[in-house]
Amino acid sequence: MSDIAQASAPAVQTVSFQQRWWPLAERAIGYGLLIFAALATITPFLWMVSTSFKTDAETFQFPPNFIPSSLVWQNYIDAIAGPDTGRQLINSLVFALGSTVSNMVFCALAGYALARMQFKGKNLIFALVVGLLMVPAQSQIVPVFLIVQRIPFAGGNDWLGNGGTGLLNTYWGMILPTAATPFGIFMMRQFFSRIPIEYEESARLDGAKTFTIFWRILLPLARPAMAVLGVLSFQSAWNDFIWPLILTSQREMATLQIGLQLLQSGPDARWNVVMAMATLITLPVIIVFLFAQPPAALLFTAVANDRAHAIRADLQFHILRMRRRDERHEGSRRHESGQAARGDKSQHFTSPKKPADRAGENLHTSAEERLKAKMVPIPHADEAVRGT
Repeated sequence: MSDIAQASAPAVQTVSFQQRWWPLAERAIGYGLLIFAALATITPFLWMVSTSFKTDAETFQFPPNFIPSSLVWQNYIDAIAGPDTGRQLINSLVFALGSTVSNMVFCALAGYALARMQFKGKNLIFALVVGLLMVPAQSQIVPVFLIVQRIPFAGGNDWLGNGGTGLLNTYWGMILPTAATPFGIFMMRQFFSRIPIEYEESARLDGAKTFTIFWRILLPLARPAMAVLGVLSFQSAWNDFIWPLILTSQREMATLQIGLQLLQSGPDARWNVVMAMATLITLPVIIVFLFAQPPAALLFTAVANDRAHAIRADLQFHILRMRRRDERHEGSRRHESGQAARGDKSQHFTSPKKPADRAGENLHTSAEERLKAKMVPIPHADEAVRGT
């Protein structure tokens, strides 16, 4: 009995100290690293905002204090009151909005073409796009500058691109080189490739053309990727300093980034005013990010919902295909019944009955008639009748 009791008793599993506390320690280390990264990222921004409210003497105080003794709003007034600040703001807005809109349009079209359309050289073009991602942007400044300078029939140039300034000191010269980026094309191509093909096939069954499918079906589904592309394009163009500095030589074409550099140059630079100007320049990027955050967050949740979208698309496609098949069968059945009715009227007195027709008539006969037709004998039937 003791052996049976020992065999039936459940085994007690002992959990070591390391197995019990290591998952908690691993989670605590992960959260600690995330908190450290967040503080390291946000501390320079908070220090910039804090310095923008300090006085001139408090800016260079040692040891420095993080919280200013008083909020000096005059620093922001001095930053805005510059003679060229309004013009620089207009130039930055035109450059950033033009680059953002052109990136969203051209990258979406190129990404759709590389993801869905079939043409010669598609893989080669996509390989070139991926290869351009590995080329540093700084190495492209001089070639792009020469191309912009020698645009034919622009800025006094002849048909060979000589004799003038081309698109230098113009909005077109700033926007066109950033109208479509390899990263934007690559991202939109990857996103369009993840959309189930059943959406497009269902639309083609309804007679939709290629551009209609792109504009009314795939582009609304690509809103998360478009939002991310728009935020990144606006941030890149708004914060760009090198390209406007090289392209523009006239003071009235300078952007806010160039104005910020001019504000901090010289021995008499007021760093509290510089920080106030930098804070104002940062606000549009934050506002654009906050407005684009809900659709942009869908891009990261779409990865987890790919399977659900694929299943839903498959079901919709199969339901639509079954409906189309039933409609075709119903139409063919009506057509055949109409032909059969017309054939019966024309061949009622001339055509002999087919074996199938005779078989159909036999189905309507009773069991007694079928027995008589087959001459099946019933033994002792007469005796049974007389006995009754």
